[in-house]
Amino acid sequence: MEVADLEVTTRERYEDLIRLYIVPTFGDLQAGRLDAELLERFYARLHRCKAICGSRPPRGHVCTPLSTSTTRKIHYLLRGALGRAARWGYVSVNAAELAQAPSPRKPRPTRMGRSAADECVAPSMSRRTVGGAYGPSVATFAVRIVHGPGWDPRLEDTPRPVGTTPVLR
Repeated sequence: MEVADLEVTTRERYEDLIRLYIVPTFGDLQAGRLDAELLERFYARLHRCKAICGSRPPRGHVCTPLSTSTTRKIHYLLRGALGRAARWGYVSVNAAELAQAPSPRKPRPTRMGRSAADECVAPSMSRRTVGGAYGPSVATFAVRIVHGPGWDPRLEDTPRPVGTTPVLR
């Protein structure tokens, strides 16, 4: 397996999206437990506040939506990562293929008379189990699509035999 063929700036941008949005939201969530509903709620939440502030924003926080184009990039990154996970047999269905990508229109401005806190309230993101699936986390697949299937920060300088892939636990 080869590392995704990406330009340096694209790779850096993907790493930023993984670090800023995917890992804080999905963290150790197993890829098999991710579903289209959860992804669509995640995208809607980003359209309300790019800081992912939740239902209780910090004092003085003013919500600003993440741009639609950035939300779509996150969707395409997850779709590619979960597509590889499906090809490798870690998940049976690519949830990002089933999820509706955010529409390419600009987010609506905040309506007058509503506080910033009202705009931050997001529906609780369920973490329901889908068929008792197991496997590496969503973040693991997102990182692997950027760095390749054998990438592990703990093994960065460790040579490995040709044709083998270390298993992350």
